Amino acid sequence: MKKTRLLISFSVIILALSVIAYGFSVIDANTNVTRVACIGDSITQGSGYPDRLQELLGSDYEVGNFGVDGSTVSQETAMPYMRQDKFIDAMEFKPDIVIIMLGTNDANPEINYN
Repeated sequence: MKKTRLLISFSVIILALSVIAYGFSVIDANTNVTRVACIGDSITQGSGYPDRLQELLGSDYEVGNFGVDGSTVSQETAMPYMRQDKFIDAMEFKPDIVIIMLGTNDANPEINYN
């Protein structure tokens, strides 16, 4: 169990550093809209929280749903988030804020790590 938690924590750090390295903007002075990217697995994709967040934040924000069903943080699985098209879509969205909700699928004992 400790090995899985360490792997998940390490993978989240790698994902966060990769997001920064790929050039997500911190502040975009060319627009009046703050972009929020919701990155994650099926919880992000299908729960509706990005839509509700858009309602709560209002028209000064643009919230994008970049969830991918079955995706993982770990690169050692069949569905790493960083290898999904939605990851590229999220980068091209150039968010000012990124919400990452990943790790649930990594904790699945049925996942085979390479």
